[in-house]
Amino acid sequence: MKYRFYTKTRAAWDAMYREIASAQKSIYWECYILMDDTRRHDFYQLLQRKARSGVAVKVVVDSIGMFWGWQNRHLKESLERSGVEVLYFNRLVPWWNPVRMRNWWFTRNHRKVLVVDERVGFLGGVNVGHAYARWFDLHVRLEGAIVQHLLRSFARSYEICGGTEPAVLTLRHKRMRGGWLHRAKSYYLAHVPGAGSSHLQRLYQRSFDRAKDSITIVTPYFIPHGWFLEGLARARARGVRVRVLLPKDPREKFFSLINRLSACQAQRRGIDVRFSKSSSMNHSKAMLIDESEAMIGSTNIDANSIDNNFEANIVFRRRDMVRELSRIIRQWSDATTGINVRTVHRGIVHRVLERFVNILQPYL
Repeated sequence: MKYRFYTKTRAAWDAMYREIASAQKSIYWECYILMDDTRRHDFYQLLQRKARSGVAVKVVVDSIGMFWGWQNRHLKESLERSGVEVLYFNRLVPWWNPVRMRNWWFTRNHRKVLVVDERVGFLGGVNVGHAYARWFDLHVRLEGAIVQHLLRSFARSYEICGGTEPAVLTLRHKRMRGGWLHRAKSYYLAHVPGAGSSHLQRLYQRSFDRAKDSITIVTPYFIPHGWFLEGLARARARGVRVRVLLPKDPREKFFSLINRLSACQAQRRGIDVRFSKSSSMNHSKAMLIDESEAMIGSTNIDANSIDNNFEANIVFRRRDMVRELSRIIRQWSDATTGINVRTVHRGIVHRVLERFVNILQPYL
């Protein structure tokens, strides 16, 4: 498997734009936010041009994440006139689809997966929109057998959203090569809420319980479940170094407050929570265990991602990939500062806010 990491949104856009421009057969894109204001990265015009040239272009976008981007219907209509098939992932889909979700009202498709010519894949945390252009983010370009898993996952989302193109639907049954889940050195983890037990939860719990030396979590939003915090606390009690890296100021001020309240709770359990010194947003989602196993993708540390959302991640044990991700995270970690929970004012207002966050946590 060939790979390449990107740590800036614009760098990921550059790579995706070049790959789409070179497409000869197909472009399958599953995205949470896909805006038309990215200026020199005009994905809308590029997709239209490729569709007119005969390339099969299928786009699945989340109906909630894209609410503002698609409020001008002429954008969608212009894509469709060019031959681009645009499908919404609607939170009501469980009523008429085989995938039934427990909390359907909150369900969203939070994936960011692009597959070009059934040969090259991208996944990670990168959305498309001018507001995100200067963000730090983690995205990865992939080639090899793992792309088949991305294809099959896209085909299933396509079906859920009402897609009927036989050439895409047949990909649901594509024969997989390159090993299966925990036997492989790298594998694609497509999280589907409500489809049996949570692979994500099991992965986190297993990783925390097996960690011997260190656990590092990178996330823009830190609103963890109780079992998540307790798993980290148990690891810390065994002497494992546990660190959580958060942005100084998330784009939404509400989440800045929530992050700090959650950080205080984590610090009291011995977990080292650190905030970026820079005001630049870091939207990356990553986990690194003992410098030997890692995961990156679209999953935030909150109830929506773990319980309700469709998410896409890659888990890997390849030494070269882990080593490179470790270097990236170390650079970010060196530019952070910790908080001393003893110096945080925990008056009545602070305690009430913490209790309020604990009550709302299953819905955030």
